[in-house]
Amino acid sequence: MSALPSSSARNGSSGSACCRAFAPSRDKALTLPGLEAALTAITDVGAPDYGDEGMLQYLRAERIIPPYQTRGYKLVEMVRIYEVGTPRRA
Repeated sequence: MSALPSSSARNGSSGSACCRAFAPSRDKALTLPGLEAALTAITDVGAPDYGDEGMLQYLRAERIIPPYQTRGYKLVEMVRIYEVGTPRRA
């Protein structure tokens, strides 16, 4: 017996268990406040620098000083996390 789904299951025929198993769910797997709580619990990540009902923002800055008296620079990283399905912001 083959481990792959039949051709009718692969082409999306109705009634196949394979296609129903991969159908998108309307229930949220994780909410933005839940993600914020999970990331806050991680010591290397911590609480977001800014957050509202539709976005989390994390900022990290690090001063890089190369050897041999060359000019240093500051590395700034910004990550914004938006919830899927929210309206676009202007």
